[in-house]
Amino acid sequence: MTARNREWPVALALAPVMLVLLAPFAWLIMSSLKTEAEIAQAAPFSWPANLMWRNYADAWQIGGSVISSATACSISRASWR
Repeated sequence: MTARNREWPVALALAPVMLVLLAPFAWLIMSSLKTEAEIAQAAPFSWPANLMWRNYADAWQIGGSVISSATACSISRASWR
């Protein structure tokens, strides 16, 4: 048995593990492109009817203010001690 033939059983055994590990990332990306109503539906891995790219712009605006607030809080806590 060659080395290449011995790799197939390992690859086949690891394929389901890979799917389990990648499923949350697939769900995250698909959910990020959905509307709130589509997220509330029962099918979590369904493809969105309309791709909501605006969700990324909204998250970037909200996230920027959260990061600046956390930075200001961290600096004030560090200088307070």
